[in-house]
Amino acid sequence: MYFQDENGILRPASHFYDPYHPVYKAMFTSDTPAPATPTPREDKFPPAPFNEFKWLDLMRRIGLNHVVSSESLIGFCQEVALQAKKHSSSVTFESVRIFVVLPVWNFLCSFL
Repeated sequence: MYFQDENGILRPASHFYDPYHPVYKAMFTSDTPAPATPTPREDKFPPAPFNEFKWLDLMRRIGLNHVVSSESLIGFCQEVALQAKKHSSSVTFESVRIFVVLPVWNFLCSFL
């Protein structure tokens, strides 16, 4: 199944990332042009209406990226570190917070 991206190009579900996953939300949020109002990079998430929660299960089944690989997580951590050296922003802070809170949450959930 293919979906039309923001440029009108047909893309498979595997081209897009889960818009509800906290790591992907942090990875693909841009703080430009106005740092006070971070905006998601729409090209990384499925187009409407397939970006709605009710479509999430189907999108995952047909290839939506919803599991963060260790390689992409390491790359994102490196990117956040560089970003923090240049200038820190609310997006940088939120990204770091996700890296601290999410692993603890996943660890605790593994005992349930």
